[in-house]
Amino acid sequence: MSLYGIVSQSEFIRYRYKFDEQYSLMEIPFLEMQNEIKKTMFDFKVGAQTSVSIQETDITKLNKKLLVDLTLEKKEFASQKLIKLAIAYRYSHNFYLKSGLSDRQREEHQLYELILIYELVITIIKETNEKLRECDMDYSINELEYGVLDYNIFMSIDEYKNLTKDNKTS
Repeated sequence: MSLYGIVSQSEFIRYRYKFDEQYSLMEIPFLEMQNEIKKTMFDFKVGAQTSVSIQETDITKLNKKLLVDLTLEKKEFASQKLIKLAIAYRYSHNFYLKSGLSDRQREEHQLYELILIYELVITIIKETNEKLRECDMDYSINELEYGVLDYNIFMSIDEYKNLTKDNKTS
């Protein structure tokens, strides 16, 4: 369920900021947050200097690297397909970051990374629901079949406003 939790955060970001209306899951299969802190200091001799630091939080920790690391760390619980996808993703991600690649090689590895993270997300959603079904627990038939997270548990702001307005008039 840990992997499903990481994917769920990505999918909530997609839902909350309406990325699902702008991009397909294939175009942006995983979203992660980054917390940047910018500080500008002024020194009369040097002038303004801006520094940027990345702050890690519980939200920013849930990223693609953790998804892959956790899959491989707990591989005794993962399917062969999930392990293969995680290893392939890690390879493609690490390879395209290296210097000395041609533009074509870099683009190819970036595309593989995109395809592999898409396959990882879909597989995690499907396999989690498969396991839930096998354990006679609640699961989503749509998630099991299509591998796409159901957003139906999230109430929109408009739904909330209508609900609270209806409760005030009752």
